[in-house]
Parts: sequence; structure tokens; C-alpha cells
Amino acid sequence: MRETIPIRYVGPSMNPTFQSGDLLTYTPVPVSELTRGDVIVFQSPQEPILVIHRVIAVENGTIRTRGDNNSRKDTYLLTQADIRGRVVSGTRGKERLRVYHGTRGRMQAGYHRKTKSLQRCCCHLVQPCYAFLSEHRIVSRWTGRWLKVRVTAYERPAGREQYARLCGRTVAHRPAGSDAWCIYPPYRMVIDSGALSFPEEE
Repeated sequence: MRETIPIRYVGPSMNPTFQSGDLLTYTPVPVSELTRGDVIVFQSPQEPILVIHRVIAVENGTIRTRGDNNSRKDTYLLTQADIRGRVVSGTRGKERLRVYHGTRGRMQAGYHRKTKSLQRCCCHLVQPCYAFLSEHRIVSRWTGRWLKVRVTAYERPAGREQYARLCGRTVAHRPAGSDAWCIYPPYRMVIDSGALSFPEEE
């Protein structure tokens, strides 16, 4: 039986399949056992970090990947030396996560991308109203009193990276080295960036 290795997921690239703070486990596998739709852990060829993305192509012993929340595929090809293993399970607090691979995994990723595309179309339709409410903080002045946003900080090679979560969902991201928060739609309407100033260390 292959060993399983725990890893904490960080970042928005696989949302909503995984969310920042989810505890995942993976097991080492050879490239020959990987198929399209598998979720894998690998060493980024561009940065000294581990990445969790989904396999979208297997070509002559190399792997092409993409995050479920990303519209573009990763620019690099992975080899066996880059790949740590395939994700086999996950938990979010006390909730057990289903990790789909193969055809079901591709369907899951496709569904998330279609949903995101539909959300973008809806955002274009309501953008003028949304922009007005966000800019003038009409809604956030009221909701900021009772919304409990949890801010978590992670130390990265480039500096401190922060994520904000509301009701278990990642709603904002502050990249390492940046002074500005990127609040995801539609949460800019209900969250004031001034309330995201006190991160919890992890």
C-alpha cells in the first residue's frame, strides 16, 4: 500500500473544488498511471512551491495541467521529476471532500469553468449597479457590522500572502508584496477592505 502524505491547500486556482485551508492527502504515482482529470501535486518549475492542479493532457511521458479556477492552461510541461503524487482525499474542517479523477474530474472542472463564465456574463449585465454600490459602500456599511471575515496569512518566498474567507469561501486575496486586496465579485459589494487588516498567522 502506498503512503499518503498530507498537504494544506492554499490559493484560489482550484476554487471552488478546494478552498484555502483544506487539508488534502496525496500518494506518489508514476506518470504512466496518470490520466486526464486527475488532481496532482507537483513542484512548480517556476517557483519554489508545491502546486495542486488538474491534469488536462498526457503527452509522451509529460503532463499538462490547469487549475479548475483558471481559464488558461499552465505554460509548462511536467515530467516525473516534478510530480509528487495524486490527491486521494481531503477534509474541510469536519467535512470530508470528494476528490474526482478521470472523466468525473474533467466534468467537475468543466462545470466550474462554465459556472464562472456564466457569472462573468451576469456581472457584465449588472456591472453599472454593482460598481456604484461597491464604490459608495452603500451595502458594506451595513453588512460590515455582522459579517465575520476570517483573514489568514502565509509566509511565501516573496513575502506574506493573505486570504480572506467568509462562510467557508475564499472571498479576497492579497498577493505577497502587495498593499492592496483583490476582493472577488460579488463580495466587493458587501466587504470593506478596511476590515481585512488583521490576519491570523498559520
